[in-house]
Amino acid sequence: MALVKSPQIAIEIAKELLRRRADDLEAWLLLGNAGLQSGDFNLAVRAFQKLVARQPSEVALQRGLAMALNARGARWRKAGDEVSALQDFAQAVEAFPAHPQAAFNAALCAAATGNHHESRHWLDHHLAHHASDLEAQWLWFDSIEAPLLDAVQWQRWQQLLQQPVDGVDVSLRARVLARFGEPDRVLAAWEMCDAPQQLRIGYVVADRLRQRNESAAARTIFSAAAEGAGQQHIRASLAAAMTMPLLPDSVAHIAECRAQSREALRDLRNRIDDWEMSDLRLQDLAWSNFYLAYHGEDDLPLQRAYAQLLQDLAARVWPAWQQAPQCGHPRRVVLLSSFWRNCTVGVYFAGWIDWLREAGFEVVIYQLGPQRDAMTDALFSRASRGVFWEESRGMEALVDAIRDEQAALLIYPELGMDTRIFPLAALRLARRQVVAWGHPVTTGFQTLDGYFTCAEMEPEHASMHYSERLLPLPGLGVAYSCPSIPPVVGRSALGLPEQGTLMLMPQSLFKVHPQMDALMAEVLAACPHAHLVLFDLLPQFRQPFERRLRRSLSQHEVDPARLIWLTGCDRERYLQINMACDVMLDSLHFSGGNTSLDAFQAGLPVLSSEGKFMRGRQTAAMLRRLGLHTQGWLSEPDEWAVRLPELVQPATLHATRRQVQTRLDELFDAEPARRAWLNWIEMLCENRT
Repeated sequence: MALVKSPQIAIEIAKELLRRRADDLEAWLLLGNAGLQSGDFNLAVRAFQKLVARQPSEVALQRGLAMALNARGARWRKAGDEVSALQDFAQAVEAFPAHPQAAFNAALCAAATGNHHESRHWLDHHLAHHASDLEAQWLWFDSIEAPLLDAVQWQRWQQLLQQPVDGVDVSLRARVLARFGEPDRVLAAWEMCDAPQQLRIGYVVADRLRQRNESAAARTIFSAAAEGAGQQHIRASLAAAMTMPLLPDSVAHIAECRAQSREALRDLRNRIDDWEMSDLRLQDLAWSNFYLAYHGEDDLPLQRAYAQLLQDLAARVWPAWQQAPQCGHPRRVVLLSSFWRNCTVGVYFAGWIDWLREAGFEVVIYQLGPQRDAMTDALFSRASRGVFWEESRGMEALVDAIRDEQAALLIYPELGMDTRIFPLAALRLARRQVVAWGHPVTTGFQTLDGYFTCAEMEPEHASMHYSERLLPLPGLGVAYSCPSIPPVVGRSALGLPEQGTLMLMPQSLFKVHPQMDALMAEVLAACPHAHLVLFDLLPQFRQPFERRLRRSLSQHEVDPARLIWLTGCDRERYLQINMACDVMLDSLHFSGGNTSLDAFQAGLPVLSSEGKFMRGRQTAAMLRRLGLHTQGWLSEPDEWAVRLPELVQPATLHATRRQVQTRLDELFDAEPARRAWLNWIEMLCENRT
């Protein structure tokens, strides 16, 4: 292409030539080049589109069009319009696939909008033409969503680590290392960033480490990010205080981390007056003590300390949201969650929607995105109204929307599982607001008027462990929908050995308390022909879990080969696995809920122990309803190894399964719970409690 020394003059000349002859290709080429040089990229795009349409096989023209589109896309991106930018970059790649920047720029746009799958697509394209681009390679790994790489990707990662890092943004390198690298490498890369970069990426890097169970390194960076922001980075400060190991290594490790959090929260309360809060958003408070509940300890002190801190912050920043809105609709009930979908919370509490409608209440469901499935739509159709709230609309707007409902009652089916919703409980969104046991631990908030719980699952003096007033319900407290039982499938078809006793432990690995390690080793030693079946659902947990468990297996001389690892599967196959096993081992301190119900429905007995708190007594209550608590299925942990060899005898298993089948209806009888629950709802809506 010819160079144009005076772009503006060249544009005028080209336009004059085109007025005389509209199909003058040389004039169009002059116009396109001049548009590029002058920065008039709309003009350049139009000119080269005209040329390519006339001469589609001309490579130079394709390259020119790609250059114009890429330049215009860069301008869109600089202006903050990622959508328009991505469209231009994509068209540039279509025009000239080997363009040196267009596909890479498209990947950056897709990543900026949170579409990592599309980002990876564009990076694949770019690297196919520019395999040696180190920055693109690092960005490719930054787009990986899975916590661990597959074998091929892992090899690529190892090769990348051997490459020089010159020219690769250190903040990008720190982010990627936080996904896959050793903690010391992550810290080194982060420390190489300048101060603004450290602040910009500190939270992301630390959170990625936290998700990998590297809690100590995560806490270090959270703390540094908070300090670097002059103690005004509230989100980082909260994260530094509350970061817990996702999978603690020992009981001592649990005690150490909880002590650190107590001290950190105390320090934050002392420094709260020094914080600048003018720009505080609700999303900055998006944290919860989710993993506390799995420690087997009384969580009320820590939950109360954290909740009080959030309430103090909320009172200073959003004082208008501390007073309940007017109740304009005395029989309107709002149910807010991000789990109105096919998951444990959705399955557990879906029946409440029908109970409310049948009793004449107006039921409004709020589902916080981004996830939505067929069950979400089904529940919306059963409610008076369903609202799918896109996260991009903001949490402050969500607060306004719920307060504008002027409902008599707001119900949180859970608080603690979705960090975004947890801080909303520090506000008053309805005249009365309560929480249920979707996450079975007290919230610590004084703003909640009640806690729905199962009376049969609570210990004596249960109220001592809650900040909320308990609203007890009989039975399971819900209308649980029993799963349809699929046809029986042979063990080998399920990846299981045909011979021997199969003990199923299906819980997520973070739910398995360190005290459970010795127990599993003991029962395997007591049943030498048994295998323990586990699920590898979250790969970041398996390695530290196996390392921890192998210590106990070694002490009891149990071959680790007796562990059978299964991958995730659909519900039908999962129930078939239950049907193929001989016994389910319940988890200590936080027992099975939905998993135990599925097991009983599939005819699988559950060996359990009664914990100190409701969350550790769910299966125990079910066993009592089934009449199995006196037959050895509910035993102290130190009795399991003695009891189990007898319980898995064929005759005993046959009798147990028959009893479960006979009394299963008692487990799922929801009528008493329905009457009690609606009585509580009437009282709450009438403001009588």
